[in-house]
Amino acid sequence: MLFVGKTDTQAATYTLPVSDSWTDGELTQQGGYNFYRVTIPEAGTLTDSFSAAMPLSGIPTIHGMLAQNEDFDYYRFSLSQETPVKIRYINYYNSAMPEPGVDGIIDIYTSDYVVLEHKRPINRDFLFEKTLSPGTYYIKISKFYGGSGKYILQYSVNTPTPHYHVWDSGKITRKATCTQTGEKVYTCLTCKETKKEVLDKIPHKYRTTIVKATTKANGKITHKCTGCSSTKTSIIPYIKSCKLSRTVYTYNGRKQLPSVTVTDAKGKRISASNYSVTYYGSCKTVGTYKVMIQFKGNYYTGSYSSSFKINPYAPRISSLKALRKGFSVRWTKQSSSIASGYQVQYSTRRDFRGSKTIRVSSYKKYSLYKTKLSPKRRYYVRVRTYKTVSGKNYYSSWSPAKTIITKK
Repeated sequence: MLFVGKTDTQAATYTLPVSDSWTDGELTQQGGYNFYRVTIPEAGTLTDSFSAAMPLSGIPTIHGMLAQNEDFDYYRFSLSQETPVKIRYINYYNSAMPEPGVDGIIDIYTSDYVVLEHKRPINRDFLFEKTLSPGTYYIKISKFYGGSGKYILQYSVNTPTPHYHVWDSGKITRKATCTQTGEKVYTCLTCKETKKEVLDKIPHKYRTTIVKATTKANGKITHKCTGCSSTKTSIIPYIKSCKLSRTVYTYNGRKQLPSVTVTDAKGKRISASNYSVTYYGSCKTVGTYKVMIQFKGNYYTGSYSSSFKINPYAPRISSLKALRKGFSVRWTKQSSSIASGYQVQYSTRRDFRGSKTIRVSSYKKYSLYKTKLSPKRRYYVRVRTYKTVSGKNYYSSWSPAKTIITKK
């Protein structure tokens, strides 16, 4: 052991017997003994360092750190009576440890600065265990060489010494899967005791396959886990209805396009992002126009077609006059773009039951004389336009009816 000396030791160089483990100072041999030559600093320098020591009372474990520009840490504890003391010092210099730390030296001093213990525990921990007399004691942690790092200091006056586990980062002994939990084992770096942690199951990892729905058959979405036999299936209802917002328009000189609503077999509306709509033709003049609905995307396939038509607008009766056993009627003339001819309908009944219809085959003719009817009889008259496109006739609605009484 090295006796550093009391605070009143004068500054000088001394040669003192020490243990073989002491590394500070210059080693000499005299009379068969090993001596180290050490220098005591000016009075007050050493005691000032020890006087700044951190008290350990009530602190069973210190997780310390010697920074790059820091060479020493000092601690102290006081005993009021003879007491069994245990001090454990753990450094993390071993590279197999989870966090390599300082290559440190521990020194334990009496209140007179007598060295009770001096150790450099390379790659292991050191335990000081003795019964000490009343007084104040000091612990100095220092570096063996430059650098920075961590250490653990444990202090106890109880018997047996309480043990504070220092757990490693753990090792997985059983991987968690989607069907079973895993297990991770931690080992104390000082006593080798172990503890286990249950790892939660991992989520299923599904691979998805899709069979698209059509206008006749349901589709389906299948999710199958790649790690187990878990399977989830959902149905994509088939496309049941594709409706146009309108199927009949009246000519107005502008393009007219009906909107499309598509629903599935459960009556749920299918988003427009799942299909495209194509309108064929000008969708402006009198005639029939085709609408094609083409399904696309991940969930639907196939197509559906529908159509709508644009009819001429109705003429208006401008003149209706009574004749002898007949009447004359005139209406507004229509252009050739919407009219090929006209129909004039007359009846003795307001609801036009039993009516008769006369065809006027030219859009240029917009008047009619009708005779050989019953005299002094009330007749109801109305007119409509027709347009022939590709051999098919398109009719306007009937004009408002007007009434006349024939002459005798």
